[in-house]
Amino acid sequence: MMPPSHNRKTKQGYYKIINLHKYTGNPANCVYRSSWERKFMLWCDLSPGIVKWCSEPLRIGYVDFFGKKRSYIPDFIIETVNTTDPNKEANNRFLVEIKPSHETVEPIIPKGYISPKQLKNLEYACAVWQKNKHKWAYALQWCKKHDIVFKIVTEVQINKLKA
Repeated sequence: MMPPSHNRKTKQGYYKIINLHKYTGNPANCVYRSSWERKFMLWCDLSPGIVKWCSEPLRIGYVDFFGKKRSYIPDFIIETVNTTDPNKEANNRFLVEIKPSHETVEPIIPKGYISPKQLKNLEYACAVWQKNKHKWAYALQWCKKHDIVFKIVTEVQINKLKA
């Protein structure tokens, strides 16, 4: 059964892991919810610099803009080989969220007349921005507590990845 979809245009499915020894989650439940996530999974799977990785690894509790308790499920946790300090035994760990670049910045409110359709799109973009901002603030706190770096990766970075 395919993962649930809110948007039929979104490419979703189950990723078949090539290097099982690197994946720390349940390999039968390695779900991608976009083609960007699938490409990132392939990079994690094949890149020699990635020691461990997992998709949708945990839930982080947060309070949304309206004060309601929610759960945020980050896209990935990855562990990379430490190349910056050869004397340091610990590897680098990252909590990774994949997002379209336009959802990672505050929407710009245009000057002058805004059509009803533009207003609806702007309201949606503002709601997405507020939601992301709150989730990411809690993710940053969680990461700080667990000595992990939080990274937001967009299509710009994903399109540059090479395994």
